[in-house]
Amino acid sequence: MRPAGFLGGVGPPFRMLDPGLDLAEHLLAGEVPDREIGLSQVVAALPDEDAAAVHLNDSLEILGVRPRLRRSENGWRLAIGEASADFSSELAEAVTMLAVLVAATGWQRIGRCGHHNCGRPFIDRTMGATTRSCPYHRRKTSG
Repeated sequence: MRPAGFLGGVGPPFRMLDPGLDLAEHLLAGEVPDREIGLSQVVAALPDEDAAAVHLNDSLEILGVRPRLRRSENGWRLAIGEASADFSSELAEAVTMLAVLVAATGWQRIGRCGHHNCGRPFIDRTMGATTRSCPYHRRKTSG
């Protein structure tokens, strides 16, 4: 079941969320070092959504970004306070856009590749949330 989120039945605004969401996907997969913020712990915590939210909020806190995920009756919402960080930072933007995506659609769009021995984290950008493999395996099987 798709959470109501703040988009109310409209698909996620992927164009608005990129390039931040693209960088977030690379951070989740460990392709870009994130030792300072620990974003890779978000995927490691799933399917425990509450634990994943703690890790995502910790990353936002380390970056000084004010949005926070809060559980609501209908899933997740984005709570926004005063901004204290430099939002021109690519890293802060990536983590913020990931939080926006989770607030809009829940956690089902963050997955791990289903191909044998891969398990690479990915962000599903399809309208129906049907992706089951990472970008590498999607390119490999489509080409």
